[in-house]
Order: sequence, then structure tokens, then C-alpha cells
Amino acid sequence: MDLFGDLPPPSTNSVKEDEANKVEKRKSIDTLTNEVTSSKKSKSDEEEKFKASPDKEPTFLLCSYLTERQGERDGMEDNTIILDDCTKDIFPLVEKSLPNCDSEKRAAFIGVFDGHGGNKASLYAKNHLFKNIMERIPKETVKNFDRELKISLIQAYKDTDEGFIKEAYKVSPPLKDGSTASCILQINHTLYVSNIGDSKAILVRSSYEGKRRIIPLTRDHSPTDYEERQRIQNAGGVVRDGRVKGILEVSRAFGDARFKKYVICTPNILKCTLIKDDAYMILACDGLWKAFNPQEAVDFVDKILESDKGDSTERFQQASRELCNEAVRKCSGDNVSVIIISINE
Repeated sequence: MDLFGDLPPPSTNSVKEDEANKVEKRKSIDTLTNEVTSSKKSKSDEEEKFKASPDKEPTFLLCSYLTERQGERDGMEDNTIILDDCTKDIFPLVEKSLPNCDSEKRAAFIGVFDGHGGNKASLYAKNHLFKNIMERIPKETVKNFDRELKISLIQAYKDTDEGFIKEAYKVSPPLKDGSTASCILQINHTLYVSNIGDSKAILVRSSYEGKRRIIPLTRDHSPTDYEERQRIQNAGGVVRDGRVKGILEVSRAFGDARFKKYVICTPNILKCTLIKDDAYMILACDGLWKAFNPQEAVDFVDKILESDKGDSTERFQQASRELCNEAVRKCSGDNVSVIIISINE
């Protein structure tokens, strides 16, 4: 077998026959070329058509339902911030830095601040944290938006803490107030959840079997946690009876000026992509979570949402109200703040 495999050897017949064969070959080549060109053009047209009308990312609308109860405390130390639609605040800032910013835009910011030692730290955080995030959020083109946003959130928490500490030392004796924080920043279909302390957020997602899946969005910062205890001890502090110096229940917080060497404000940050199966979130201070574990809270809420009473909005508000009231009734003498956040596509 020669190099061309099974092709026959060249013919030695007439030149006319040879020329005729050449003409036929040229016609075949021209036809094939036209077919390929046409195919490429058709494929290119399809690609352009696809590029011109890409599938849009789903847009999720968050709607918050808040209930607050003082419980048996002398005063209310919790504060909350609910900006279910702050698109006009955020997107003019991030349009250059955010990838795929041509899709439909949506932004929200929701937070719970659980104060201790007074309400001044939680109130300061409510009034300043979002503003500080807007100051720090990436505004120019960046290679990695998620990474830069994480740095911005950490710095915004630090700015908020330093701002309150300055306020605390303007009086004598200095303010002892402190506050946890648990905040959800929505940018289109992505959530950026940041927290310090023990206020929790959970996401409730439906599975293909109709069952609920509970996804923790925050991490508790407690002196009883091994890594937190080691950090406190390395800074010269002690953990006694599960508390910083036997006094403070959380290992990260805004304020707490007298413990600032040990009680830092660096947040835990989690990124979560919303999907069509996401039903709602529960964002609450520890007053709720002392009375309910996450599964119990979800079961309680689902029972109300699945009832026939009122429309969806009324059921969500009822669920928030009754969950908060039940937490106070069961065992919580603490302030209780509950935000149930519906997720609507």
C-alpha cells in the first residue's frame, strides 16, 4: 500500500481525459469550499444571534418582614436596617467593577444589630455600616470583584468599629456598649453575608422532593470556640465561664471598648448564589435562637406559610410576628428581633 492508501495509481490514458478529470475535481473543490463557507457563515450567524440575546440571570426580589419585642429587658438594645431595594444606591458605584452588569439590576441590604451594655453601639452600626460599605465598595474595574468586595466589607466593619470607639471615649467613663452584626448584601442573584457575634442568618431552600434544606449563612463567634479562645488568649485575655474575662458572651463585636484588644470586629463573610428553589431567609438576634434551633424555626414558619389564611404577604408577616412572640413566650427574657425575608423571582 502506498502513501495514499487505497487511491488508484495515476492513469496513462489520453490528455483530454486527464483534463476532464481536473475540471471535475476543481468543481468538486469549489462546491465543497462553498458549502464550508456557507456552513461557517450560518454558524457565525447563529453565534451572533446567541450573543445578541443571551439568557438573562434570574432577578430575585427580597421582601423583609420584621417583628421586634423587648422581652423582659428594661430597654430595647436591638436595631435593624432594612433596604429591600437599594439598587439606585449601589449600582451607580459598582457598574465599572461588577462583571456582567448588563443584566437586570437588583440590590438590597438587610441587617440585625444585637446590642449589649446599651443600645448606642447597635444604633451607631445601623446608621453607619451601610454608608461605610458604600464608601469602600469597589468602584473601578477590578480583576476579581468578589475578592475586592470581601476586602471592602472587612474594612467597612473596621471603619464602623473605630468610629464608635471614638464616640465611646468622648464621654467619661467611656461607653461600655457593644453590638453584634449580621448583614445580607444582595447584588443581583448573589448574596454576600457578613457577621460578627452570635446573630444568625439561615437560607431555606426547597429540594426536588419538596423537602426543606436549611443552609447556614453565618458563623457564631463565641469565646467557647477553640480558635476564638486561642486568639483571645494569645492577645493576653482569658475565657472564664464561657465568656471573655467572665463577662462578654461574644468574641467579636462592634464597640466593647474595654475588651477591644480581644474582641475584634473582623467579620465572617460568605458568598451564596440564589437559585429558583430558594424560598426565604430568617435573620435574627440570639434571642430567637435561644428559643428555637434552625429546624424548629423553619418548621414553625412553614406551618404558617402553608396555611390558607390571607395572601402570601400576610402569611409572611404573620410568621414573623408569631415566631418572635413564641420566642419570648418560650424562654427568652432577651430582646428578640426577627426578619423573615421572602425570595421572589
